[in-house]
Amino acid sequence: MPTIGGISYTETLDSASGAGDRKGGTLTRSRKFKVAWASKESFIAAMLGGTTVYGEDYVFTPPQAFEEGSICRANSYDFEGFGRPALGSDGFIEFSHALITIGYQPIEAEDRDEGDDETFGVWAEETSQFHVEMMPIPGCWLAWAGGDVLDNDQVCSFPVVFGDINLTRYNVAQLKRSQMAALCGKINAAEFRGWPAGQLLFGGFSYAYSIDNLGKQTAYTATVALKFRSIRWDYMFNGTAWAQVECAGGEALLDTAEFGDI
Repeated sequence: MPTIGGISYTETLDSASGAGDRKGGTLTRSRKFKVAWASKESFIAAMLGGTTVYGEDYVFTPPQAFEEGSICRANSYDFEGFGRPALGSDGFIEFSHALITIGYQPIEAEDRDEGDDETFGVWAEETSQFHVEMMPIPGCWLAWAGGDVLDNDQVCSFPVVFGDINLTRYNVAQLKRSQMAALCGKINAAEFRGWPAGQLLFGGFSYAYSIDNLGKQTAYTATVALKFRSIRWDYMFNGTAWAQVECAGGEALLDTAEFGDI
């Protein structure tokens, strides 16, 4: 007898069915299974997949496929009692078995990862917005072209590009909360996603998940917020050029970190 998650099951003879059309209509599939009544919730959870917590680790199990090679994955269920009914110890009617119908639908192409189970269904999205802010520089650090230094009260403003870059990953199985928290307030030590070192500030992160009606935690949706500046975040104008600033004791004004793991 086949098993999933240690739970034995049989598939009914009228199990497999489906619907769809070639005009882009919704593609659906379903299968019917016979499972011991006491194991129905565990079987459903194993079919639909989800995130299991082991200490501080989060392991994501992908939903089961309709059949090998199918893009349709388990995403819904319903069940009914089968066999002789009896009054359970809790006072509710129970049966010897449950007939469970699992519904399957395709994972959209842009949402699908053809890699192994640990990366199944993980996809990413980036939203960015950039704008110009005027950065004031005291006149005493500037001079008229070929002439005298400006008065201190003559302040000039120069355009500097700032940006908000939000990176979102969906269906994340393992959330690196401690690593991301440690990155907050730091600048990129090396080029990251094409942006030069020092121009990205790790501005924070957010995440969301839900608990389904079986008590199973879903995978995470995690967003990282990066702050961009066209001049390195630890640079200031020194009267001659933009130069790196450090603390009086020689320590770095802003810590750097590798952003590659996010």
